[in-house]
Amino acid sequence: MIIGGRELCTGTLVNNTSQDKTPYVLTAGHCIENASDAQQTVFCFNYESPACGNGESSLNGYADQTLTGAILKPDPIHLILH
Repeated sequence: MIIGGRELCTGTLVNNTSQDKTPYVLTAGHCIENASDAQQTVFCFNYESPACGNGESSLNGYADQTLTGAILKPDPIHLILH
């Protein structure tokens, strides 16, 4: 996830018990702290950093495997991609 164009964080795409294909993302609470962060997040899927292991990070990814924006649902904390 790229939050506000400046921070990288990881998350996991999960299903729900209704199995209605609503895309939920599970991530650490410090990654997305408010609704504005959620709306400005780019979710990159199948991402691999070209600089992994070098102490560097990269914002490069697959443009055709990304979603932008989410709704923060704080109780319990989860995100719904849109």
